Amino acid sequence: MSLAIQIGDEERTDRGRGALLELHHESKFRADGTWWPRAYDFLISSRRTRLTDAEREALVADLETTIASCSEAQSGRFNPHDVADAGRRLVAHYTRLGRPEDVRRIWEIVARAHEHHASLGTAMLASHFLAESLEAFKRAGLHKEVGRVRVLMEP
Repeated sequence: MSLAIQIGDEERTDRGRGALLELHHESKFRADGTWWPRAYDFLISSRRTRLTDAEREALVADLETTIASCSEAQSGRFNPHDVADAGRRLVAHYTRLGRPEDVRRIWEIVARAHEHHASLGTAMLASHFLAESLEAFKRAGLHKEVGRVRVLMEP
């Protein structure tokens, strides 16, 4: 696909985009909980991929599904790393669109996932994830939550 883009071959670019989207759809929600962000990154990074609005919306919806399913502690798919990865991409997307309420919502989800993860491990691990949670709450503008997490971080 990269070569097709470089030489301006629209037909092969479209076929490559279709193959990449198909691979993404086959692997996005594997049983082991992994998802495949490379398609999103590659397709979103350049307008020359000829990504349609519908395809872009479907990729964003997949990120929203990932963040929703992986942030629920009781879901069996809890994974704060996937929440943070999907969240970073969604924040960039919603920032580009000028949607601060969605940016805030995503940062809050990321913060709560990190906070929950902190409760599952050792003190050292908890310290790391509480710091991640604190930063995400700051970015969400949730000052009361920042204060609450700071208290949790005190020895």
